[in-house]
Amino acid sequence: MPATLERFIGDKGQLAQFTKDLFDENRRDSAIGKLNTILGTYFDGDASKLAHLLDPTREASPLSGFRAEIAKRFDDVLLKIVEMEASQKAAKGERKKGTAKGPTSSRASSPNTPNCCAQRMTTLKGQAASLAPSPTQRRATR
Repeated sequence: MPATLERFIGDKGQLAQFTKDLFDENRRDSAIGKLNTILGTYFDGDASKLAHLLDPTREASPLSGFRAEIAKRFDDVLLKIVEMEASQKAAKGERKKGTAKGPTSSRASSPNTPNCCAQRMTTLKGQAASLAPSPTQRRATR
C-alpha cells in the first residue's frame, strides 16, 4: 500500500506528473496553453476581438456610433465658428464704410449699449451747456 501511494501521490508520482503536464506553459494542450490561446484571440494584437470591438473606424464596433456623433458635433461647432467669423468680418467692413460719426469701438458702436447712451447724454449736456449763457454773460444782460 505505501508503494502504491508513493507511485500515485509521491514527488515523482502520477498526480505530480499530471499537474505538471496540466499547467505546463510550453504545451498547447495544457490548461495554461489553452488559456493563452483563448485569451490571445480576444486580447492579443490588432486582429484580436477586443481590438475589433474598440476600433471606432469599423462599422460593427460599438464605438462607431459614438465616433459618428462626436464628428457631427465637431462639424456643427466648426460651422458656428465659421458663421461667427463671417459675421464679425461683415460687421467690421460695415464699420469701415460708416459715416465716421461717433465712437467706433465695438462696445460703443451699438445704439442699445449703456456705454453708448451715456456718451450721448454727455455730448448733449456739453452741447446744452455751450448754448446756455455763462454766469458772466447772464450778469451782463441784466
